[in-house]
Amino acid sequence: MRNRFHPKIKVLIAIIALIGIALLLFFLINPKPDDSEDIIWREYPVSTGDITASLDGNGKVELLGFSHGFAIPLTLEDVFVKPGEWVNEGDQLASFNKEKMDEQIEETTLSIEKARRFVEDAKINLASQQLQHKNNTNEGAQTTENQYQSQKKELEHAIVSSEKNISNSEEKIAELLQKIRSAESSEDYNVTPELERLLEKKARLEDALKQLQQAMKDDGSSSQIAMLESQKSVLQAQLKDNSAEITRITNATNILNGLKSELADVQGQIKGMLEDDPRLTMLLTREQELQRQISGMVDEPGKLSGLRELKKSLVQQIDSLKAQISALTKANRNESKILDIQEDIYDINDAINQFTTKQKAIDSLNAELDLLEETLETYREQLSDTQEQLEELQRARTEQLTQGNQNQTTQNQIHGLTMSTLENAVKNAQTEVDRLEKNHFDLQELLNTPTLTAKTSGVVTGVNFSKGDEVPAGKAIIIIGEDSEAFVKIQIPQEDINRIMMDISVELIFPAYPDITFTGIVTEKSYTPIAAASSVSYEVTIKMDETEQELLEGMTCSVNFILKRVENVLTLSNKAIRIENGKQMVTVRLSDGITEERQITTGFSDGRISEVLSGLVNGDVVVVAG
Repeated sequence: MRNRFHPKIKVLIAIIALIGIALLLFFLINPKPDDSEDIIWREYPVSTGDITASLDGNGKVELLGFSHGFAIPLTLEDVFVKPGEWVNEGDQLASFNKEKMDEQIEETTLSIEKARRFVEDAKINLASQQLQHKNNTNEGAQTTENQYQSQKKELEHAIVSSEKNISNSEEKIAELLQKIRSAESSEDYNVTPELERLLEKKARLEDALKQLQQAMKDDGSSSQIAMLESQKSVLQAQLKDNSAEITRITNATNILNGLKSELADVQGQIKGMLEDDPRLTMLLTREQELQRQISGMVDEPGKLSGLRELKKSLVQQIDSLKAQISALTKANRNESKILDIQEDIYDINDAINQFTTKQKAIDSLNAELDLLEETLETYREQLSDTQEQLEELQRARTEQLTQGNQNQTTQNQIHGLTMSTLENAVKNAQTEVDRLEKNHFDLQELLNTPTLTAKTSGVVTGVNFSKGDEVPAGKAIIIIGEDSEAFVKIQIPQEDINRIMMDISVELIFPAYPDITFTGIVTEKSYTPIAAASSVSYEVTIKMDETEQELLEGMTCSVNFILKRVENVLTLSNKAIRIENGKQMVTVRLSDGITEERQITTGFSDGRISEVLSGLVNGDVVVVAG
């Protein structure tokens, strides 16, 4: 069998195998080095120090300037100095025109007299306003009080009147009730049983009468007696109706007279009332109701007289018929019985009529009682309404007094403001008099020393007026700068001006003194903008602390506003801090070179350095890979 591989190939395979074994042994003996040894770490030491948040800018020195001028308006005669010159205290600076001053003195004298007259006028106006306010206050209060008392008196009178009407009505009702009780308690008032008994008795008597009259038919007088009896019955029926009508008219007349009496009383009350009386509407309504009731009733006094005459005639006619019947029935054997029965029937009819008339009288009394009770209820409603009106008037008066007090308070405040204005006018007028008198005095004094002299030594930093100029009172003619007190002016952009607060500390460095840090505080912040082509800024004034170095007008400096500063705290660069899951984390290298992760808490930061509150100590080294 032939060999499958060439000898050279076998050797090559053996060599490759040996190399592979050697490499395997090498890696097993020498493990792979830690990748961390190849990382480059940036170190951020933790140390103790200060952190300052500041705002930077550039400013310029302005020295404290002493203004020199006159307290009164003058015309300059001449100016003796120029800007930039050094002057000593007491040197002459300018002079004024005496002729112009004489004219001013004369004008001032006239102005003083005019101002004094104005003061007197203002005082008179002040006193007049005080008297007018006092008079208006008293007059207004008295008017409202009079109106209230008048309305109150009327309502109280109406209440008394209503109570009187109620009392009278109650008395009338009591009288009617007594009459009704008397009528109902009488022995014969039990109408129904007695009336039934009388009707039954009447029926029996009428039956007996018919039998007797039937027995008398054979007699010739029977038909005549029957006719007369029939006529008598008709007349008795008419007499019954007549008596009932008399009773009705008598009761109606009593009710009508009662209504008329009440109407006269109501109309008497209406006549004595004012148009704005709150009870007037109620009484007018009652008047209309009474008139309506009266108009629905018929006044029949004349008819009553006729009815009484008719009753008398009917009685006479009945008596006549009775006499005729008696004469015709004397011959009849049943005459006596018939007459007795007829008399009994007549008596029964009278008794029945009496019961009926008495019941009608009681019904009339009850009707009058109903009317009185209705009237009483009306009076009670009137009383209740009037009492409510009185209570409402009193409530309204209380509210009026409260509102009046509030209004008076407001009026007093307005009056106080008016008085303050007038008093200020008096004060201002007096102030003007004082000012003019002082100007007059100053003008007189200036005639003795007609020049303006320097109050201090220094450099003339400003000359605001020239020869011949009219100088207003109080305006600076000459300004002398003094280097004992210096200020720095700086313009702050609008986006930063709200960060500058009064009295905050400021650090300044001047090119003339590059190794010295000057200090000061913010003393003024202007609210008037300084507009440029593309920006808006505001001027801030810094008062310099005292220093031995000489600062001249116009020197420039860099300004550092100390917005906030924490001192002697643990600090760390913000570059060493990272955020993981909302937590502040750092990597700390320990003394043996091993690193560990820590969570920390920070406080104040200026944007570059942060205050460390927990998690690290002074001397720790925080590292960041990269």
